[in-house]
This record gives sequence, structure tokens and C-alpha cells, in this order.
Amino acid sequence: MDIHMTKHQHGDNWMSSTAWLVLGIGAALIIAGGIATQWWFTAIQAQAQRAIAQQQVQLAQVMEQIYQMRNGQDLGGKTPEETLYQYTESVEIGFYKVPSTYFVRDMRAQEAHRFDGVSRDKVWQFVMLMKDETAAAAGLKLTGDVVAIPSPLKVKLQKAANGVWQISSIDYSFASTTSN
Repeated sequence: MDIHMTKHQHGDNWMSSTAWLVLGIGAALIIAGGIATQWWFTAIQAQAQRAIAQQQVQLAQVMEQIYQMRNGQDLGGKTPEETLYQYTESVEIGFYKVPSTYFVRDMRAQEAHRFDGVSRDKVWQFVMLMKDETAAAAGLKLTGDVVAIPSPLKVKLQKAANGVWQISSIDYSFASTTSN
């Protein structure tokens, strides 16, 4: 067997080595590009999360200001149904101190903490019951300044001095509901 390579064979080995070198460099560049892209997306995601956290803090501050402004007022609707609708919509937003402003003044401090530590699922169950309660209030014939809606929840409302209806009580305990 001839141990010497011909020029043609030597050129093929060189081309083969060069091809492998180019492929290796190309693969390294692709991997490096992937790592750089992943790092860039991670940095962008972290920046977005910081921005969201800042906006949540700002929103919480605004909602606290709204609560403070509303807490000194007698708020509610012209009918019990309207008050319950406004209350339920306010609960759905998720800033739970603000809905307490639909209660009579001496119940607001307690109601401001009704949803503390309650899961979103349990709050949603409550919202669905309140929507049923709002529908039940639609058919009420108002004959005085106090009304009680016996089902699905026991809700009591009373008319404030300025003519709006405010919630005086909602007979509901999150401790008695089951978790989803």
C-alpha cells in the first residue's frame, strides 16, 4: 500500500479539516447566539417584572387614596339592587378595601378586612353569590328605610340620610366555604 498521499488526497483531507473547522465555528456561534438571546430575553423579562411590580405599588397607592376619600362619604345606589351591583363590581376589581365604602359607616372598618387572606377562588364564589343577591334585590318592593334579602345570602341594607342605600350586613363567612 502506498503511504504517500497524492496531492488530490491531501487536498481532500485539508478541505475536510477546513469544513469541520467551519462547521465547529458555526455551531459555536449558533450556541453563543442562543445563549446571548436567552440572556437578553431574561433581562427584558426581569425589567418587565420590575415595571409591573412598580405599577402594582402605584395602583395600590391610588386605590388607598380612593378608599380614604370615599370612606368619609355615604355611598350607595338609589336602590338596594344598584348598591349591591356597585359593591359586587368593586369586589371584582380586587382592591378589597374600596367595596367597604358601600357599607354603613360603623361597619366599614370591619368590612375593609373581609377579604384579607382569602383566595381568589373563594372571592369569586362570593361574587357569584352576590350577583344572585343583586338579582334577588331587583324584585323587592321598598316600603321603608331598611330591607333584608333572605337568600341566597342574608343581606341587609338601609337608606342613608342622603337617600342612598347602604349595606348594613352580609351574612357570609369565608371559613365555611370549601376551597377549589
